[in-house]
Amino acid sequence: MEQHRSVLARFGFCRTETWLNEEKQQTVNVTGYTPHFCHWKSRIGGGVCILLQDHLNAVAVSSETTSTYSALWVKINIKSYYLIIVACIYHPPNADESKTLDYLSTTLLKLHKKFSAARFIIAGDFNRLPVEDLCEQFALTDLVNFPTRLDNKLDLVLTDLKECKQAVKLAPLAENDHCCIMVNEQPAKHNRYVKVTRRIVTPGRKNDFLAALAQSDWSNVLSETDIQKQVSNMHATINCLLDKFCPLRTYKHRHDKPP
Repeated sequence: MEQHRSVLARFGFCRTETWLNEEKQQTVNVTGYTPHFCHWKSRIGGGVCILLQDHLNAVAVSSETTSTYSALWVKINIKSYYLIIVACIYHPPNADESKTLDYLSTTLLKLHKKFSAARFIIAGDFNRLPVEDLCEQFALTDLVNFPTRLDNKLDLVLTDLKECKQAVKLAPLAENDHCCIMVNEQPAKHNRYVKVTRRIVTPGRKNDFLAALAQSDWSNVLSETDIQKQVSNMHATINCLLDKFCPLRTYKHRHDKPP
């Protein structure tokens, strides 16, 4: 590859400006990784590539290349984990921003509809593309908070994966002047305990409640002619006694405890 700007995601790499074509892509051979490509058809330059570990059995679900953008979307199924769609985007300098943003929004809507449980990692060279509205629309977070080429922040990592907390700046590869970006992941903490709210019911409390219920004044129920108001007054009387003799209590419950 004449140029490559890499983003290290959880299971592989995203590369922009690969400068590959159908013939040259045959030279890309990284042991243990399966490459997926999207090239410019009519000219040299541009292009994107995603390399994912072989065991993931990744499948490309969408790709498109125009003079305005190159985009590749790859789906990976991970046992006991999310369905993740990794995307690599290249938006050239001075390209039509509205067309790229419209494409990204439309594609995300389609993929959300088709894969409702999917989580997304969208990486690449955006060249000052304003993605703030896109991030707000799809609840994406930009993990990159540092310049990626000289003093400019051109390369982004957008994701809705909560485990992806931080992007780290790495040195450029070869003679490229864009830095590499590595995404750090923090495994989700599995909380064994959940909060449960229940009433305190003991034989003594239950007897006290029944005794008070038997002695209650039901005139506010019997005097009403509207059935809805009768039901409402009855519930209010019963709930008042329940709160007095069998109050609600919130406590921690271990949900994985054997019965």
